[in-house]
Amino acid sequence: MKTHNVAYLAFSLLWLSFIFPVSGQTIPDSKTLTPEPVIDTLANGFTYIIQPIAENIEKNEIRLIVNAGSNQERDDQYEHAHLLEHIAFNYLESYTNFNFDTNILSALQMKQNDMHAITLRTSTYYQFSYPKTNAIALDTLLNFGYEIASGKVVFHKEQIKAEKKAVYQEYLLKEPEKNYSSHKIYNTLFNCNKPVVPPNEFKDKLMNSSDSALQEFYHQWYRPDVMTLLLVGKFDDPDKIEAKIRKIFENIPLVGKKPSSRDCIQNYIANPEKFIVEQSLDSNVSLSRFQFYFSEHYKHTSEWEKLQKEEFWHILSPIIQDRLLKLQHRYTIDYYSNFMPYYDLSQNSLYIHTPPSSIKKNVEDVFAILAGISENGITKTELTTAIQSRKQFISEPHQSPVSFWSDYYMNLVINDKPTKQNLKKRLLFLNQLKLKDLYDYVKTLRWIPNNISVIIPKTENREDYIKEDLLRFIKEGIKNPRAVPKIKTPKNLIPQEEQARLIPAQIIDRQNGDYGEEIITLENGVTLILKQNNPITGRFKDKIMMHGFSPQGSACFGSQDYEAILSPLILKNSGLGNYDKFEINNFLETTSFKHHYRNYITPYETGFEGAFAPEDLENFLQTVYLSFARPTPKPEAFLDWKMQEAKDRVRNSRPGNNFMDFIEEQIGYIGIPRGIKRYKESLTVDYYRALKKYEHLHAHPEKYTVLVVGPYNKEKMLPLLRKYLGNLPSQTSKAFLKCDNYLPHIPENKNSHYKFTEPVKNTYLSIKFSIPDKHIDYKTALNLELLQTALNFKLKQLRFNNHLGVYSARAIKSMQPETGMSSIEIYLQCSTDDFDKVLTSCNEFFRELKSESLDPATIKAIKNGADLKKWKEPARNENSELIQQLYDHYQHQLAIPSEDIMQYDIESFSAKDLKDVAKMYFNEKFKWTFIGSSEN
Repeated sequence: MKTHNVAYLAFSLLWLSFIFPVSGQTIPDSKTLTPEPVIDTLANGFTYIIQPIAENIEKNEIRLIVNAGSNQERDDQYEHAHLLEHIAFNYLESYTNFNFDTNILSALQMKQNDMHAITLRTSTYYQFSYPKTNAIALDTLLNFGYEIASGKVVFHKEQIKAEKKAVYQEYLLKEPEKNYSSHKIYNTLFNCNKPVVPPNEFKDKLMNSSDSALQEFYHQWYRPDVMTLLLVGKFDDPDKIEAKIRKIFENIPLVGKKPSSRDCIQNYIANPEKFIVEQSLDSNVSLSRFQFYFSEHYKHTSEWEKLQKEEFWHILSPIIQDRLLKLQHRYTIDYYSNFMPYYDLSQNSLYIHTPPSSIKKNVEDVFAILAGISENGITKTELTTAIQSRKQFISEPHQSPVSFWSDYYMNLVINDKPTKQNLKKRLLFLNQLKLKDLYDYVKTLRWIPNNISVIIPKTENREDYIKEDLLRFIKEGIKNPRAVPKIKTPKNLIPQEEQARLIPAQIIDRQNGDYGEEIITLENGVTLILKQNNPITGRFKDKIMMHGFSPQGSACFGSQDYEAILSPLILKNSGLGNYDKFEINNFLETTSFKHHYRNYITPYETGFEGAFAPEDLENFLQTVYLSFARPTPKPEAFLDWKMQEAKDRVRNSRPGNNFMDFIEEQIGYIGIPRGIKRYKESLTVDYYRALKKYEHLHAHPEKYTVLVVGPYNKEKMLPLLRKYLGNLPSQTSKAFLKCDNYLPHIPENKNSHYKFTEPVKNTYLSIKFSIPDKHIDYKTALNLELLQTALNFKLKQLRFNNHLGVYSARAIKSMQPETGMSSIEIYLQCSTDDFDKVLTSCNEFFRELKSESLDPATIKAIKNGADLKKWKEPARNENSELIQQLYDHYQHQLAIPSEDIMQYDIESFSAKDLKDVAKMYFNEKFKWTFIGSSEN
C-alpha cells in the first residue's frame, strides 16, 4: 500500500532521475541517466527505497534507517538510543558479533569497515557495503536488518554492561569537557533533550541506567512504521530484490500506536529570546566563543517562500564566509569568525572567537561587514561563482553515485520533508535568480540576533558578560557598514622580467629506468624521473603528480631539531616571492592544487609534493621554484605564526596526542608533534636560526630527485621543467651537510609510564614491537598488512568476548626504510578498572598468533579484510600508487615486483606463514610497553 507522501516522493524523484543523472565515481556524467527508483510502503508502515545505479561500481550499499534517536529518550533512558545501536549491531538472535565473525566475513567478502552504525538526535541507521556480485551478502544483510526490525535484538545483562562500558569509552574519546558547554547551550535553546549530565556524573548515570528502560525504548521505537530500508547500487534485477524485501519485512507486526516525537524547531521558535553564558571546563581555552543565532532569516508563509529563502542562504552563506575570512587577512589578527547556515534548524549562526580583552572591537568589526552586505549588496562575480557552485553541487555531486544517492534519500527520510527537497524547483529558481533579487532580499535583513550564547574561559567571570553591552557593540558595528579590504590576487608568482632571465637548463644525461620511466639529469644536477600514465581510476587520475626529495633532513642539525622541521610552516605563513600568505592563498584558490601542495622537512628528508591539472603545470613549478628561494625575513609573519600555534593548542591538547608524542620521544622519532608539545616547541623556535636551516636544506638542487607521474604532454612539460627546476637557486657557499649515520635510539626501559598533567578518566596503552630490518621490501609490507589485520580481529575480543571497557583498539604497522626498522603496535584506550585484564589479554593475543594455526575461513577473512587492493589492478596503476612505488624505489632502493609475483605471494600466504611472521615480530627482545594515565 503506497501512502500519499511516498507516492509524491516517487513522483519527485522520477523527475529528478531525468534532470540530475549521475554517472562516474567522482563527478557524475550527464550522459548517463540514473534509473528510476522503486519506492513503496508495506501495510505495516515499513518503507523501502531501491535506487539502481547505471554505472559500473564495485559495492552496493544498504541502510536500515530508524526515525528515532536521542531526542526520543525519556529521562530514565539516558544514552539509550546510542546504547541500543551498540546492542542491536552486535547481538541478534542469529548474529552475534557480526562484524568480526570470520566465517561470515569470509562468505560475504566484506571487511570490518564495510559496516557502521550511527545514532543522531532524531535517527539511527545501520549501514553496510557489500560486493554487488555476492548474492549471499545481500540475503544475509536483509535478514540482519529484519532481525533488528522485528524484535530479535538480544538483551543479556553481561553484554549490556559491556556495551555501557564501550559507550562510556566512546564518550571519553569525544572530549566531553571541551563539548559540555556547547551541549548545554543547545539543550537550553531547543529544549529537546533531557538535561545534559556533567562529565563527572556521566559514567554513574549511564552504568546505573535501567536495562528494562533500554528494552522499552527498543520495543517502543523500533517499529516498522518508523523504519526505512534503503538500497543503492548496481542491481541485475531490482524487481527480484523488491520481492525479497516484501517477503521478508511485510509480516512484521505493527503493535500499538506510533509514539509522538518532540518538535525541537517549534520549541525553539516558541521560546523567548535568550542570552546564555557558559564557562568552559577546558583549561586550555583562552578565547571567548560567541554564537549569534538568526532564526528570523528563515521565516516564511509558504513552502515556495521557504525554498526561496533556503536557496538565498545557500548562495549568501559562502559569500559571507568569504568576506569574513578576508577581514581576517592581516597578520597578527587575534580572533577568528565564521558563518554557518543550519537548514535543519531553520537558522543561521555566526561564531566569533575572541580574546576577552578585544570583544568590543572584534564584534563591531564583524557586524560592520554584515551590515556592509545589506548596505551595498554583493558583486556580480560573487553571485555568479556562488550560483555555479550551488548548481554543480545539486546536479554534479563530488562523490560516488552510491554515496550521493544514499545521503540524498537519508536526508529525505530523517527530515520527513520529501516535498521540500524538490531539486528541480531549486535548479529552476537558481537559473532565474538575478542580482537585483538577492540585493532586494539582503536589504531587508536585520543583523540583530534572536539569541546569543557565549562560552567563556575558566579564568573569566560570568558577571562581566552583559547582554546589553554586547547588543551595543553589535549596533555600533551595524551603524558603520564596511566593505572587505581588497587583497591582490597574483596572475603570475614570478614577474615577467624575472621569468625572462630563467633560461631552460641543458640536459646532460638521459637514461631509461627499469620500469618504463625516463631518467633525465639537468645541468644543475636535478634528476627528473618521468613516467607517463593514464589510469582509469583513482582520485588523481586526471592530474599530474610530482614529488621532489633530497637525502638531507632535520637530523643533520641534531637528533631533536624542531626548528628545521617547523621551518616550512613558518615560511608558508610568510608567503612566497613578492607576495604575503594572504595573496598566495588567493592565488592558490584559482588553481587545481590549492589543497594538494606540501613543502616538508623530516629527520631524513627535505622535499615537496603535489597534484595538479595539466594546465596548472607552470603555476605549480613557479610555486616550487619560489619555495627554494632564499627566505626573506618577515618578523610580523613569524609573530602571526606563533599566535596561530597558540590558538591551535586547544585542538592539539587531546590526551591521545600528548601520549603519542611521549611514545615517539621515547623511541627517538622526531616529527611535527601532535599535542601540546607542538605549542611548547613553537615557543622555543629562534626565527632567524630556523630560516638558516631551511636555507641550508634547499641550497643544493643537485641532491634532488623529482618524480613526475600522470597524463602529461612531454613536449610542453619538459621545457618548463628545465626552465624552473633547472634554475633552482644553488648556494655553493652552503656546505652539503653530512648526516647519513643518524638513527633513532632504542629505549632501554622496556616499560614507560606517561602521567597526564590533566585529569584523564581512562588509561592509554601502546605495546610496540620494532625489529631491525635491513631488507625492507614489498614482502615486508605484505606481511605487516596481514599481521595487522589478524591482530585487529583479535583486539575485537577485548570488548565482545571478554566484555572489557574498550571502545577503540587498533593495530598499527609501520616501516622505516631510512632507519632499517619495521614495527607493529597495539594502541588503545580502556577503562582503568579493566586495564590489568586488557594488558593480560593483549599479551595472550601475541602468544596465540605465534602458536595457533588459524582455520582457512579466518585466513580468507584476514586477506579480504586487509588493504591489498593497492597491489592489484587497476589500483596498482593509479597515479598515487605509481608515484609511491617509484619513490620507494629511488629513495629507498626497494624493487617494484610484478603483479604476478605479488598475487602469487598473496594467494599462497598460509596459516603457517602468519605464524612465522608473528614469531618474527612478537619477540620480547623488541617489545616496549607504554602506559598513559593520570595516576602514578
